[in-house]
Amino acid sequence: MVSNSREHWQIRHASVTLEDKSRSRVYHAKACGKDDSGWQYRFQELCQYKLDYGNCLVQAHYPPNFELGYWVMTQRRQYYHFKKGRSSALTDSRIALMDALGFVWILRQDAGIIWRKRYNMLCEY
Repeated sequence: MVSNSREHWQIRHASVTLEDKSRSRVYHAKACGKDDSGWQYRFQELCQYKLDYGNCLVQAHYPPNFELGYWVMTQRRQYYHFKKGRSSALTDSRIALMDALGFVWILRQDAGIIWRKRYNMLCEY
């Protein structure tokens, strides 16, 4: 009886886990851009944002369109993975499109660069 209930729990738990993982993968694929129609849609929204504001610096929590802000943040993360040789939804053609639009991939400078810049300013003072 114990092994039977244990098997039942494992089967039930495994099916829930697989369903959850499947849903998670679908959401992740759409957010990361593996669904090309979704990627193209968000890219068009980014183009419109650039026309409206003159840049591609969408806030992560952009009030009129939270999905665009999240998508932009995800593209930057995917770019980081791409440059490190890790698995990424970005392709060379997508990067070229974003570059042509004037997309800023890295928002923060390396801490060492900032430190050197400020050190040099101090030395000049």
